[in-house]
Parts: sequence; C-alpha cells; structure tokens
Amino acid sequence: MKVVKQMSFFNIFSKRRLSKKRQEHLENANAFIQVHYVREKNFYNILKLKENPEQLECDEWYNTHDNPTTFSDAFNAYLKDKSIDINKLSNSYHLDSQILSRLNSEQHFTVSKGDAVAICLALKLNLAHSRKLLELSGYSLTNSSKSDLTIRYCIENSYNSYNDVTYLLNEICNIRLKDIS
Repeated sequence: MKVVKQMSFFNIFSKRRLSKKRQEHLENANAFIQVHYVREKNFYNILKLKENPEQLECDEWYNTHDNPTTFSDAFNAYLKDKSIDINKLSNSYHLDSQILSRLNSEQHFTVSKGDAVAICLALKLNLAHSRKLLELSGYSLTNSSKSDLTIRYCIENSYNSYNDVTYLLNEICNIRLKDIS
C-alpha cells in the first residue's frame, strides 16, 4: 500500500514565507476568536439565526443515510460514503487504530472529544457535518472556548491537516488536539 503524505498548507511555502504565512494564519485565527468568543458559558452557544445551505445539505445527508443515531453509525456511513481507508485515517491523524476498529465494530463505542474532532477533520467535514457528528458523540463546539473556536476556524477554512490544526491550537491555546475536552 502506498502511503501518501498529507500536505499541510504550511508545507507549500519556503521557510521564510512559511513563518510569514503561519503568522498570518495565527492573526486570522485570533481575530476569528475575538469576534466569536462569548465569555459567559452556555450563553448564545446554541443560537440559531437562520437555516443555511450547509445545514440543509447535512440534514439531507443524514436522511439519505437512515439517520444514524450513534457516532459509530455515522462514522461508518461517512467512511463508506467517502471511500476512506481506515488505516490511512489512523496514520494521517494520529488516531489509535484500536479506537477506529472499535468504532467500526461497536455501535455504542464512545471517543474522546479530541479524537472526535480529529475524525471530523480527517473526514474533511464542513461545519454542519462536524457539529452533527460531534453531537452524536455528546460533544459540541462552543463559543466560550478558545480551543473550540480554533477548531471551528480550521473547519470553516478547510484547514484539515493534523499538523496545521495542532500548530494553531498550540500557539493560541497551548493545547494539543488530543487533549481537548
């Protein structure tokens, strides 16, 4: 099996330009957090102003896939729908192969929030699909957590590389993806 190295958006730049590009992404992510951060926990976190096309597409996807009600069922539906190899997923996102194997075989297996987010990123899900999948695992992305907002920023801007997300989380929140709770 040929292993394809995942390309980070930071890898396409020379070292000098890399530093400048990373700084630009850090500034953009910090600005995003400043705009969306809500200090009061559970206040405005579930505010829905209007339906959006991404959410409508997500709802339709779930309807056409028999409305999976567990994280494992939805995960397996995404794997099948996107024709993704579970080993590639494990290697590129530093996910424990035993966890992925159990998700494949145990309907009610639960994962940590960090693993759930890594799976959303690995599957390259948009924000609506990511929120729904996280909801099925009992988690959410709130506006009162800088790490959640950093993850949301990455998802909304299609920064799906494990290394890119880890870099931004480390620089902004001093936390690793695996340690998000």
